[in-house]
Parts: sequence; C-alpha cells; structure tokens
Amino acid sequence: MSSPRSGQAAGPGESEPRLTELLKDHPELRVVGIAAAYTFASNNRERYAEFFEKDGSLAGPGYTEAEAARLPAHYQRPGVVVKPLAGA
Repeated sequence: MSSPRSGQAAGPGESEPRLTELLKDHPELRVVGIAAAYTFASNNRERYAEFFEKDGSLAGPGYTEAEAARLPAHYQRPGVVVKPLAGA
C-alpha cells in the first residue's frame, strides 16, 4: 500500500496497512513472527525463564522440521523453534 503522501510515512489516523490485513494477505509472516519470538525468548532466557522446559527447550509445540524448512536458516533452531518428534 502506498502512503497518502508519496515518499512519506503515513501519520496517525492516515491510511496504513494494519497488522490484521498484513497477516491476512501474507499468512507466512505469522509463521516467521512466531519463530522470531521463540528465537528472541531463547536469546533472553533469564527474562523468559518460565517459558523453558527442564531440558532447556522452549515450552510449546514448536515447528516440525518440515514446517521449519520454509523459515530463514537463523530461525531453524533445534529445541527452540524446531521441536523433536516425541520418542525421537
């Protein structure tokens, strides 16, 4: 979307793509955003200690290797973004 003033950012109350529209039009960004949040939490473990399992992995389902394959390499972190399959 273009801004109301060519070359300038939209100001408050002016037409600007909203997050919900952005995610609707580009659902792949939701996956990347979640991976970025997992990675951020991992890089700041002291602040987010309650989100980690006893084994040091991030709590929650994470992504399978197949799901994570579409992510940028720096978000494909084993035990953080990519969770091992149960029993693996």
